[in-house]
Amino acid sequence: MIAAEADMSLDDIMHRLRRFEVTVSRTTVSGIMTEFRHSVRIMREAGLLK
Repeated sequence: MIAAEADMSLDDIMHRLRRFEVTVSRTTVSGIMTEFRHSVRIMREAGLLK
């Protein structure tokens, strides 16, 4: 698994992706992180997550 913690920094995720030889831009990873955190916040507000 690449992202195991929700509070990982962008640099941590980029490092893990490089270890798996995944080529992706920092902009793409940053966008994915933003959308993921937004989705988690919405699901928490809806009572679907604790």
